[in-house]
Amino acid sequence: MNVEQLRARCQGEKLKVNSGLTRANRSVSFLLTRLCIRLGVSANQATFSGIVLGVLGGGLFLFGYWWMNLAGIVLLYISLTLDQVDGELARYYGTVSLNGVYLDEIRHLLIYAVPIFCLAFPVAEKTNSPLHFVAGFLSAMVLVVGRIGDRLPLLIYTDRVIMKSNFTGGVFRAAQESTGKGDGIKGGRTMENTSLSLLKWVSFLIYWFYQLVSHQVNILLCLLMITLADFLLSPWVSGSLGAQGLFIWLFALSGLAVLSRTIYCRWRDGWTEETCAVIDRALSH
Repeated sequence: MNVEQLRARCQGEKLKVNSGLTRANRSVSFLLTRLCIRLGVSANQATFSGIVLGVLGGGLFLFGYWWMNLAGIVLLYISLTLDQVDGELARYYGTVSLNGVYLDEIRHLLIYAVPIFCLAFPVAEKTNSPLHFVAGFLSAMVLVVGRIGDRLPLLIYTDRVIMKSNFTGGVFRAAQESTGKGDGIKGGRTMENTSLSLLKWVSFLIYWFYQLVSHQVNILLCLLMITLADFLLSPWVSGSLGAQGLFIWLFALSGLAVLSRTIYCRWRDGWTEETCAVIDRALSH
């Protein structure tokens, strides 16, 4: 198998779906994937290694030293790359398992919540204010709950419809429950194109900011920028007015606003009528 065939087998459709920095990093992940194949590393081992390195990298932000922050960013980048490598290894070996999916979800819940929370410790120490712990905790929880919120509709659908309704006597009846509209699940409403009032503009800016900084690649870039900013500006500003202090407060407040809106919209009208009917039938069994 030549290099191009190996790349097509390991990355496949991911090269068409991903874009931007995530797509560009596929070249790096492929090199690491080839090394892992030679060493006989499994997909689950790559995922577990990514979790360990990511938690260690996030923990380095506890101490408030710029060089430790940079070391943490390097470990987080390796963890991000291993997140791509584990999928490439799974496609190469043809071994997709629930254990692997479980480990991958654990990684997404932990890796970026840990450094965001740890950022609050040096800021709180410099200002002697526990409020920064609150901001750091809220920022971390927003990431965790946001991830769970994205997955929760699918988990409910799987548990209540597929597992309880579609398996009867060992016969899979998914086709009978099909609505003809994909899985029937849709998220909260996107930003409506209504009057451009001040409130709509503020809502849009908050939504844009959170979506920008909450992406896993962008979080790394934000951590790098605020580390460099605090290092360069430390003689003039620090603590609450420093880059780390401002970042965790902006992240916490924007994240809470977006998360609240998403939960409300999903509760209000986040399900199609067809899906509600299917779930109601499943719950009645």
